[in-house]
Amino acid sequence: MQTTDVAAKCLVTGGAGFVGSRLSARLLELGNEVAVYDDLSVGRRENVPAGATFIEADILDRDRLRNAMRGMDIVFHNAAFVSIRNSFFEPRLESEVNVTGTLNVLDAMVEAKVAKIVFASSMAVYGVPQKERVHEGDVVQPISPYGLSKLKGEMLCRVYSDRFGVSYNALRYFNIFGEGQAYSEYVGVLTAFLNLAKSGKPITVCGDGLQERDFVFVEDIVQANILSMGKLKNAVYNIGSGTRTSILSVAKAVQREHGNAEIAYIPKPPGEIQTIQADIEAAKKDLGFAPSLGILEFIPKFCAREQARMTG
Repeated sequence: MQTTDVAAKCLVTGGAGFVGSRLSARLLELGNEVAVYDDLSVGRRENVPAGATFIEADILDRDRLRNAMRGMDIVFHNAAFVSIRNSFFEPRLESEVNVTGTLNVLDAMVEAKVAKIVFASSMAVYGVPQKERVHEGDVVQPISPYGLSKLKGEMLCRVYSDRFGVSYNALRYFNIFGEGQAYSEYVGVLTAFLNLAKSGKPITVCGDGLQERDFVFVEDIVQANILSMGKLKNAVYNIGSGTRTSILSVAKAVQREHGNAEIAYIPKPPGEIQTIQADIEAAKKDLGFAPSLGILEFIPKFCAREQARMTG
């Protein structure tokens, strides 16, 4: 992985979460100073890496955010309301966190003269893709409040770049997987499948399971953020594996590792897209991004480690 040559003072919003905590740890390994800003509504205090300054606060608290921003060189903005499905039930809260919160971050940056931001966006901005392999220049038509809020966040970054000279990259994360994702109703499909299998419950697959997704390893998401530090292009980038894998093949891979697990098929929710895959050529060319691990490779390795921990 490429690194930066000069240490920076980094503020990581959402830095106690699944992605943010790993990003914070990697930034520290590379010799940077890190402040983690998180309200612990989703993130966990134990996720904050040793050596990071921890600020327990909400991005809607403008005073705390302004104070945290002072002296920083770059912001990695990962704090968000992260749930496509739940955004339909709590659209006001979702918009406050993802849109007003991002606006607060950008305002605080301008006030503190912090000129660089890496913004965590989402593949949800595409809505129902017009083709299976989506490119950053394709039409964006979000079909969820979450996708709309992430698109607004990208647009705010662009406006603040034009108006105030803020430099940014907006990284459109695809379906993230990896070790240590806390289980909830709205986590990624792999974490949900593993939790069901370990609990002795059927692995529930929506529809026939032939829907295909671009699953990207969490450490590759971290890689894209680190690479962006020295290559802020005022642009958006797809961050995925560049491949697609069916939901059913993920379920069967989990089933193989948990021999007693059953697969149960339930109705597919309305509006679920059939196939999406990231075109990652721009991230490869501009950032030097290179995905490292596929989801079907990860599952047996992860399950073997879990088994070793249980028996060791």
